[in-house]
Amino acid sequence: MKKNSVLIIFTIFAMLLITACSSSLVSSNTTSETSSMIRTVGIGESAMPIEAGSYAIEFFNDKAISVDRINEETVIYTGTSDPEQELPEDEYSLTGRSSDKTFRYFGLNGRYGIDNYTELKMGFFSGSIKNGYKRYSSLGGAKKNYFTNIIGTQFALKQLLSDYNNPQRLSLYFDGKYISTSSRDAVAKYDGNVLEVKSALIYGYLAEPNKRSFPSLSLFYSRAYTNRNETIPGVPLRTQIQAMGLEANVNVDMKPLYYLLVLGVEKNLSENNSASLNSYFAVKLGINFNRKK
Repeated sequence: MKKNSVLIIFTIFAMLLITACSSSLVSSNTTSETSSMIRTVGIGESAMPIEAGSYAIEFFNDKAISVDRINEETVIYTGTSDPEQELPEDEYSLTGRSSDKTFRYFGLNGRYGIDNYTELKMGFFSGSIKNGYKRYSSLGGAKKNYFTNIIGTQFALKQLLSDYNNPQRLSLYFDGKYISTSSRDAVAKYDGNVLEVKSALIYGYLAEPNKRSFPSLSLFYSRAYTNRNETIPGVPLRTQIQAMGLEANVNVDMKPLYYLLVLGVEKNLSENNSASLNSYFAVKLGINFNRKK
């Protein structure tokens, strides 16, 4: 009887040991992919339009915020010492949530002064949100970053409201952006587009119009309409995001070069984003051609 008991215990221990050894040889690959929708922050404009007949090429570095994210994570089990051993099923999860993750985007604008009171601006921009990873092996730990890429176009109009020779400069500014998002693999179907509209009242003091180094202060309101191609429960297919902010900047003229330094705070008004104040910083560098002397 004792021999049988010892034999049973030894058999159970051996089976546990073999099972443990086999399990230790099973590895897994984890993929995590995310599709994000975004909106831009601030306006980055000084009070004065560029002069009549002049035109400028402008490079900029601005801030944007992700609005919400759809994340897909899959764990795929691979590798075993026993070919007949049945592997566990893939673990799969799909989640969505609001997000206020920030990132920077870059672009190029073209500006043209219709007259001393009116300026047109057109441009394009692009950027990437670092939002996920792909782990090739749970044993080696190698990772590959995944991104949601964005591309966009911009059209804007600036209208001087005060007299051109009045040192008190007051301008009305309108801005529109169309943005497309592009993610990878399984979450690409959740991509979409964003239509942004912004308006601002900009004040600056400039004693002599031909000297363009001066500070400005802006009060602005923005609205973004996001549209996904597909979505999941908990993440809206279409979302409207509102924000308002206060922005200060300084324009420095170095003929024909100029640069604009921007500092501002913005209040998110939408329900699916943080209600806290969001600070931001932006830089623009431009070349202004055909200026009046």
